[in-house]
Amino acid sequence: MTVALKERLSCFPNELVQVVNPTQQTAEIIVEEKSDSGRACIHVGVQHLCLCFHQIDKKRFEYVKEQRCADSVVMEIPPDNPWRLHIFELKKKIGHNNLIQIMKQFQGAFLRALALAGILDLGKPDSIICYAGFREDVTQEPAGLVALKPMAYPSDSQPYVSWIRGRLRLTDFACAKLVKIKLDESTGCGHIVI
Repeated sequence: MTVALKERLSCFPNELVQVVNPTQQTAEIIVEEKSDSGRACIHVGVQHLCLCFHQIDKKRFEYVKEQRCADSVVMEIPPDNPWRLHIFELKKKIGHNNLIQIMKQFQGAFLRALALAGILDLGKPDSIICYAGFREDVTQEPAGLVALKPMAYPSDSQPYVSWIRGRLRLTDFACAKLVKIKLDESTGCGHIVI
């Protein structure tokens, strides 16, 4: 980690950012959803320096329109490559009714992450990956676009299409890969390596 980055990190309260700097072995970040209705966690193995902003959804950021926000943001900073942004949202159940909300939460987290990256002088991320952790996926292929009409989304099928294709548009200037993480149904936990 550079001296400049250390100085910029000192702008943040310690409880808001977790710095994980693995040495010779893989280190781990635990992303959690702590609400009673959907307790869940993902153990994230990391191989490079990572800055994790936990519970980013609990802090208000009134400079953007989208106030909904995903659970955690991880900025992965490899030594010789541009940085990558990882956004995590955990749900008990994924269905047509909450797909729109999840996509908007990813968008809100992305905008907050860009603001944080500005303070840290990181510039734009090289890639953006959104992770949806869930115990149960109850989305089913609709009979046709008419079946999606009640979703009341400007482009009727967009959240479902994003979910199926594994790609989503966060803003007019940014797209992300969407990774689905099936959590253990009884514990609500999962594991990945970034």
